[in-house]
Amino acid sequence: MTIRSKAIDSEDISRQVEEPTEKLDCLAICDELILDIVLNCAQGYFQKDKDVDSVAKEIQSRVGIYLAEQYG
Repeated sequence: MTIRSKAIDSEDISRQVEEPTEKLDCLAICDELILDIVLNCAQGYFQKDKDVDSVAKEIQSRVGIYLAEQYG
């Protein structure tokens, strides 16, 4: 996946994340809110505001909180 050097809008980010997942046989996402969290957090990486490690930690934290709220 090539990321352009210019600013990328959220539609471009969504497309770049969703295109590779369309080819997967199985995707471990339990609901759309988790995908929304991933896409929201990924914007910082694609816009070069955050590094991949900080984005991964943010996703893990936010999804963990969401799952704890949903499933105790």
